[in-house]
Amino acid sequence: MPTAISARNFNNTAPPTNITANIDNALTTTNIPVTSTAGYPPVPFTGCLERNTLNQEFVLVTNVIDANHFSVVRGYDGTPAINHVAPATFEHCTGAIDFREANQHHTDTTRDDHLQYVPTNGSRAITGPQTFNAGISAQTLALAGFPGANIATRYVGGTGPTAQGPPGAGTFLVGDWVRDIVGVVWTCVVAGSPGTWIPECGRTIWNVKGPGAPMDVVNTTRTLISHTFSAVKNVQYIANVSIQGTIVTAIPGYINCVVTGSAGTLTGSIFVMSYNATALAVGAVMGGSLTIGLNVLGATANTTITVTAAASIHGAYRLGAGAAQLMIWRG
Repeated sequence: MPTAISARNFNNTAPPTNITANIDNALTTTNIPVTSTAGYPPVPFTGCLERNTLNQEFVLVTNVIDANHFSVVRGYDGTPAINHVAPATFEHCTGAIDFREANQHHTDTTRDDHLQYVPTNGSRAITGPQTFNAGISAQTLALAGFPGANIATRYVGGTGPTAQGPPGAGTFLVGDWVRDIVGVVWTCVVAGSPGTWIPECGRTIWNVKGPGAPMDVVNTTRTLISHTFSAVKNVQYIANVSIQGTIVTAIPGYINCVVTGSAGTLTGSIFVMSYNATALAVGAVMGGSLTIGLNVLGATANTTITVTAAASIHGAYRLGAGAAQLMIWRG
């Protein structure tokens, strides 16, 4: 249970004063008339009637009623309520409780004095928003001692609110992990600013569509999609490319769609579809798809996957906006 230290105020300039009427020993007698209340600290504060005598009584002042009256808790901290005859002295002072609580705060590890903190034993729930600065201060989530967990890792927050992928800035350690805006968990495998990150297995990490507007491919090569991402050495990625369009002319010719990659991920051009034959009917739908594996054997590097379409003047091809799609996930 919480055992917060009591709030009490002190100053070094409160002058002694005197009671102006006799006081009985009843605990319910709490209105103390004095010569003056001037110079005393804000309530609550402690005081003493007839200090250093056999009639000493320690009290807690809870209200300064006016210039000549205190409201108190009688017999505070174990002292008895005693009869006091005017003009008995009243002084601002410290008591045993001040030293006892301070000593216990430093030496009793079972106390729960700081209610603004979350105790390590889980006895008080976390309330309100909790934030951790990425790369600076983070919550340790795995500790040595759990089976299979022999190093600490840190959850360093989420990338967002619009970003997809790992952090693009900040300084991180190996083992740090983050969740991006689409729910993919990324783990830092090389420390740095921002470090090198890999996604969890089996999760789609990029889903890109193109072209951005309707496009005709006639006697030229057009880029439908070009997407760059950081491919980590020895981590397998899988890409799926699909395309669908319509024939514009019925004269025989060729129509091709290919995917290429940088950083040694692909060797040459890989055809998603290829047509070079007799004429197809105008308006006929033509498309294809391809699934390929990407594996960077050299150093971790930015990798660009490009999807292009080409057609002869006699094999013109029409694409709607977003008719081509590139999906990449970790294998």
